[in-house]
Amino acid sequence: MTITEVADLLRTTPGAARTTLDNLKLCPVNLGQGRGKGLRWYRSEILTALDDSRKSTTPKKRPPKTTSPFSGKSMSQLMEELTSPQMSQ
Repeated sequence: MTITEVADLLRTTPGAARTTLDNLKLCPVNLGQGRGKGLRWYRSEILTALDDSRKSTTPKKRPPKTTSPFSGKSMSQLMEELTSPQMSQ
């Protein structure tokens, strides 16, 4: 399909169609220079890429929160830990 045919398929302008194809990472086939030649895209690849991009994605899982050595302790307990002499082994 030429870029104008792709634009008709997507119901948009040729520039917007080209941007869409680039965003979908679809590579054209170059038929060379000359009248009636140039860049072409496979209709099946376009439709497959559009279907894949429209599928709902599952939300990304958050990494588990790391526990802080300060959580669950009062201020007096923290100060006690900081001021107490450390035992060296």
